[in-house]
Amino acid sequence: MNSLANISIATAVMLLSACGTPVAISDYYKADTASLQRYARMAVIEESDTHSGGLQELGTVTGIYCKGGVALTHQEKRVEAIDQLLLKAAQRGATHISEPACTASGVDLANNCPNKVVCKAQAMQVR
Repeated sequence: MNSLANISIATAVMLLSACGTPVAISDYYKADTASLQRYARMAVIEESDTHSGGLQELGTVTGIYCKGGVALTHQEKRVEAIDQLLLKAAQRGATHISEPACTASGVDLANNCPNKVVCKAQAMQVR
């Protein structure tokens, strides 16, 4: 009976982990030229300067880095997530972002991700 229960649990885990939705990743090769130019000049501003009045908020952007394995350090994964965040902000027309807030988590079955880093920031543009 125990082996049947173990097989059932293993099957359920495999099915659940295979049914997740893919992580939304922005592709540099599909980005338009204007977005890539904004991305190249994107500035990260300190939290104290975000309410200076010269910037218009465009909303929150999220960058996700999801890769298996242990080849990258946590810091390198954070950089990859911020890179995605910057590209998404540029595609919204942003010229600046607030300081990114990043969190690392373990297994994320919804995204088929064994190890992910998520960074969020406010996308902004000069008024």
